[in-house]
Amino acid sequence: MFAIGIAASEESRITAGHESRKDSLAALRAMFRLPDDDLIAVLPTCDMATFGRIQTAQTELDYRRNGIPIVEVPSSTLTDADEVDARLIHRRSIELPTTGRQLYLPMGIDGLREAVAEAIAVAEQETGSAGNKSKPHMEDLAEACNDFMRKYPLPRRKHDAPSRDVPLSAPVRFATEIYALAGMNGIGDSRVEQLLTRARRRTEKGNCKPA
Repeated sequence: MFAIGIAASEESRITAGHESRKDSLAALRAMFRLPDDDLIAVLPTCDMATFGRIQTAQTELDYRRNGIPIVEVPSSTLTDADEVDARLIHRRSIELPTTGRQLYLPMGIDGLREAVAEAIAVAEQETGSAGNKSKPHMEDLAEACNDFMRKYPLPRRKHDAPSRDVPLSAPVRFATEIYALAGMNGIGDSRVEQLLTRARRRTEKGNCKPA
């Protein structure tokens, strides 16, 4: 139950992050298709996760082209180096409009559009990295299932057999239920079997000691 709780928590965190990426990607694509004036108008209204992606992309583009700026400040006015650095970074970043301050685009509208395109590329790469990629919490849960079944062997059914003709063996059925309890209902029997086998091999390899 402890292993299920950890896996469920991690799965929820990853799923939420994935949904956030999908929402941001959809917003970024819509923004990129807008004319310049509409893009400027909609920028202050986008959610903070999407704006953060644009801000990061703009900063990276700026630094790649112009490098990190070096500014000489007279010693008589240098009271706090951190404050100077903060002001410098602030003016190199996009500043959203507030009372008495207009929207500030360090690289202009062209730079903003490039930043949106760059943010789209990053979000697409992140979203496309899902699939059957190994996730530590899934592997840990498979190891916990194997450990439980070693301590408490499951009763075999007459139709159970260690062959490919019967993919839903007792261990796979048991582990599939455990993954469902952890919020992973659509993982698939073959994937569960693969995780169990991989975890078992890791355990066997770890138990092998040189003579």
